[in-house]
Amino acid sequence: MVQASFGHDSCRATAPRLHVINQKASVSGPGPLPQLFTFMLERAQPVVMKEPITFEDAGELVVKFRDEREWRRYHTPKNLAESMAIEVAELLQLFQWIGDEEVEEYCRSEEGRRRVAEELADVVIYALSMADVIGVDLGRAVRDKVAKNEDRYPVEEFRGKFVKKT
Repeated sequence: MVQASFGHDSCRATAPRLHVINQKASVSGPGPLPQLFTFMLERAQPVVMKEPITFEDAGELVVKFRDEREWRRYHTPKNLAESMAIEVAELLQLFQWIGDEEVEEYCRSEEGRRRVAEELADVVIYALSMADVIGVDLGRAVRDKVAKNEDRYPVEEFRGKFVKKT
């Protein structure tokens, strides 16, 4: 039972109850809210929550995929660098001949976000493959590079400024 006070008057309302049985949801209680919530639940799309993936986890997935197919012999640093460049070009191709605002709009669309994610994934997959082949801890390399850039581009000096320091 929920009780709310407004000035000198008191109002009592029974909160709707959510029931989940065998992954089916329903709402009960007096008044129109349970019907509204039930209407919304019937039309809701299921949300599948996945745990975040680390560089280490992603790298293991990529190496497992590669090794199951016996492709390691093709994954030389040169081939992987070329493959990354090709995938970056494919990402750029999605934005070819359109302005920044159109690119942002495209990236907000479902299809755009999906296609950009696929191309980004291809780039990262090749980067993880190269890191494995040459023995680089990519997470540590990213952390070290950001720390180096923090020293090179102090916030006080570069906030809001687009200047390449040589």
